[in-house]
Amino acid sequence: MTQLQDRFSSLWRRCAAPKEALNTQNVWRDIRDFYGEKHRVYHTLQHIEYCLAALDRAADEVEHVDAVELSIWFHDIIFRPGQADNELKSAEYFSQVAKDVLSPSLVSHVRELIMATMHHHHKIKPPISLDSQFMVDIDLSSFGLDEKDFAQNTRDLRQEQPEQSDEEFRRSTEAFFRSLLQRDRIFYTPYFFNQLENKARQNIFSALNKLAQ
Repeated sequence: MTQLQDRFSSLWRRCAAPKEALNTQNVWRDIRDFYGEKHRVYHTLQHIEYCLAALDRAADEVEHVDAVELSIWFHDIIFRPGQADNELKSAEYFSQVAKDVLSPSLVSHVRELIMATMHHHHKIKPPISLDSQFMVDIDLSSFGLDEKDFAQNTRDLRQEQPEQSDEEFRRSTEAFFRSLLQRDRIFYTPYFFNQLENKARQNIFSALNKLAQ
C-alpha cells in the first residue's frame, strides 16, 4: 500500500500546475477508501496495480504516459454495481479533485481517457487517440492472463453483481465476450495486440464454452 501511495503522490505532484495548492493526501485517502469498498471484488486497488504494471511495460510506446496513468488511477474510482454511468461518475469525480490543481487541458484529456473505458457498452465508438487506445488495451489486458487467472477474474466480477441472477449474469457476460470477438482485433495498439490477442481470444472462447454448459 505504501508503494502505491508513494507512486500516486509522485504522479499528482509531478502533474500539478505551478504554485497551485495540492490536495494529495485527501485525494489518496479517497482512492484508498473507494477502491477498498466492501462490495468490490474485482475493481480494487489490485486491479489498479495490475494496470499500472501493464502501463510500465508499454510506457515507451505511450504518447502521454502521465495522462494515461492518471486515468488508470481514476477510471474505476466510482463503482456501483448495476449502474451504467460509473465511468461518467468517475470522470466527474476526477474533474472535481483535479480542478485548480491540474491544468485544464490535462483534466480534459484524462476525462476522455476515463470515458474510453466504457468498452463494455457494446455500441461505444472505438477509441481514436493513441492514449485512449492504450488505456482501453491496458484495462482489457487481463483477458490475456493464464486461463485460470482469467476465470478467477470472471468469478470476481460475478460477486460484484449480486443484484443479477445467474442467468442474467451469464447473458450479459456472454454478450460482452461476443462483442469483443466480433471486433477485427480486441487490442487496438500493436504492443498489446502482438502480446495478448491470441491468448485473449482463446480465453474468451473457453469462457463461452463454459457459460454454455
